[in-house]
Amino acid sequence: MRFAPKHNITVEIGDELRVYSAHITTADPAFDGPSTVTLYTSTLTDLSGYAVDPIVHDVAIGTSPARIVLIESREYDWHEKTYREERCIFRPADPGLFNLSELQTVLWRRLRAPAATEVYA
Repeated sequence: MRFAPKHNITVEIGDELRVYSAHITTADPAFDGPSTVTLYTSTLTDLSGYAVDPIVHDVAIGTSPARIVLIESREYDWHEKTYREERCIFRPADPGLFNLSELQTVLWRRLRAPAATEVYA
């Protein structure tokens, strides 16, 4: 089943415009694209309620690491394919649970500081 991005977060820096969408994933950061931003890391049980449709999972995998990530729109298809091949959960986050203005500010800071590897909200 394909989950299209549901929540667009637009960041403009100078002449550059980037569009992101928020997702819940169990993918290891090693499988991320270069512009992926991790906002928060916890367990699958903790983050499953942040998805558009809550992620129903077995108790045994509930303690698995999970992340809220921002995926740039031009990398979305690649992420979806890579995460699926690795059998990772990859679901759109509920846009009502995030403050768009705060996410834009976090992204703006992250894009202006290329040495930073992760951002935690």
